[in-house]
Amino acid sequence: MTPIRSPFQGSAAPAEMLDNAIAFAQTCGDRHERRAVFSTAFIGLCGTGVPVSLIVGERYAHFVFGLLVPSTLALLATLVSTWATLIRPFEKWRLFRRVQFISELERARYQRHLPPYAGPDRDERLLAYIDDTTSLLLDAWGKLLPTPEDLARLVAPPTSPHQPAP
Repeated sequence: MTPIRSPFQGSAAPAEMLDNAIAFAQTCGDRHERRAVFSTAFIGLCGTGVPVSLIVGERYAHFVFGLLVPSTLALLATLVSTWATLIRPFEKWRLFRRVQFISELERARYQRHLPPYAGPDRDERLLAYIDDTTSLLLDAWGKLLPTPEDLARLVAPPTSPHQPAP
């Protein structure tokens, strides 16, 4: 896995900082896109594999195809589903793509000297945009991280609707 480079490393010019921020958002978006597609495909394949395995288990190697493979597939699907619930790859993918596309539009405005980058303070305005976008990104990212309550639900025993609440 390639380490993600910070958008602010080795940058001097505001345009270079924005290019680095766009590359950062694209790299993160690509990473979360792969995770989202993997988790969806894996869960779907496991779900499809269970009935197929049960049908095959009716004729051949009942223990392996009728019991072992379906339970293993169900376990793996549950683990990947829990992992995807915790890391929320679809939300992170959407977040980084949105930042990437909006920043690409800002870069086009900056390069073409369009408002708000038409005046002599265009570099300062671009730096302010980068700062604001970074703050918003970090704030949105923090809301997507698993909370202690999310983690506690994973280890808490399931409650029955017929049992009184403690």
